[in-house]
Amino acid sequence: MRVLITGAARGLGAALVHQFAERGFDVIGTIRGDAPPEIAIRCARLIQLDLASTQSIDAAVADLTARGEPIDLLVNNAGLDGRSVGGGEDDRGPLEIDPDVFLRQIKFNTLGPLLFTRGLVELLGAAPSPTVVNVSSQLGHHEVALRSGRDVGYNASKAALTTVTASLARTLPDITFVAVHPGWVRTDMGGASATLGVDESASMLAETVLGVTPEQSGAFLDVDGSPFTP
Repeated sequence: MRVLITGAARGLGAALVHQFAERGFDVIGTIRGDAPPEIAIRCARLIQLDLASTQSIDAAVADLTARGEPIDLLVNNAGLDGRSVGGGEDDRGPLEIDPDVFLRQIKFNTLGPLLFTRGLVELLGAAPSPTVVNVSSQLGHHEVALRSGRDVGYNASKAALTTVTASLARTLPDITFVAVHPGWVRTDMGGASATLGVDESASMLAETVLGVTPEQSGAFLDVDGSPFTP
């Protein structure tokens, strides 16, 4: 089986590469720039992809389409917070955030995965039981946003990604779509105080992904596979 993982060079994406490679999957990873040697070894192929660039998305889709290999599982993992696009520690709230920082998060975290997935519909449809997993966040849930999360652009982009997931599920009933909260993970984005190690999250997420059924299409799941509840 073939899995395509975006954001494969580091963090949760890199850990997912290891998880699926160990399970015998043919892993394709997308990266921006260079990949660590241990990721390059684990991946059957690496593709350059910048989800903020429609040209990069089109080029990656063209590369994959030209090869004609069905994709059994697409994991839209790549994402960023406001700090990666010019936001500071104290200026990402709704009254302070720069409009460009907000929109760049929407473009990368929501529109990019939508356009990439849309371009791969034919390759997904060629697989016997295709699944698309959008790595969202609890911070995109309105009840969680009422009590935590200081980056309104990130919160909004993940809420939109969860909504996009449900819309795709309704539009393409032959493909299973789920959004998944990976837990609060100790990555550069999650910080040192997070409750889950990256390998622990990746292991749980891989098991959840492999257990997803078509009847769950459109759902927002927690990392352990249960329906997400705030």
